[in-house]
Amino acid sequence: MVFPTIVNKGTSYASSALLLDHPIDLPDSLVNGRIVLVVVGSRASTTTYTWPSGWIAPTAWTDGGNNGSVSIRYRVVDGSEGSSVTVSLNAAQQAVAWPWQISGQHTDAPVASARINYTGSITPDPPNLTPSWGAEDDLWIAGFAHGGTSGGVTGYPTSYADNQEALAATGTTVVEGAIATRNLNA
Repeated sequence: MVFPTIVNKGTSYASSALLLDHPIDLPDSLVNGRIVLVVVGSRASTTTYTWPSGWIAPTAWTDGGNNGSVSIRYRVVDGSEGSSVTVSLNAAQQAVAWPWQISGQHTDAPVASARINYTGSITPDPPNLTPSWGAEDDLWIAGFAHGGTSGGVTGYPTSYADNQEALAATGTTVVEGAIATRNLNA
């Protein structure tokens, strides 16, 4: 099998305004059968995220966190997704987001996940995860978001050297987040 590939990315999103609804641009040139994955982070651990129908939570995923929260959804591209997705929060706050189009994903359950519990480190490390399909060539994604003024992300998890991106939305409150990937057969 060939490792899944991030084909293209939408515009990374960092809203400094306190909003209920966050419109996130999807990548251009979506191709049917691929997946579009969106990772959204906010500063509050009690955030409730509402996604439009058709967006799927990864197996075993629970939105939330500690001193910040993350929500992940994906959908198999079928031509009906439009050019953006609006994610609604239960309270007006800032958000950061990364929208990606991925090809070559596993077909049974394209996304497996485990949440990082933020413990104050600005170099958080994801927990171990065993996909339900077993060892194959997989694209592993680590991401987190937190509220506060830590001075930004200072490092990424070991071996997550690809697609390293950090975002910060500043203003009356602050949300920071980061994401990175690696290819691994495990």
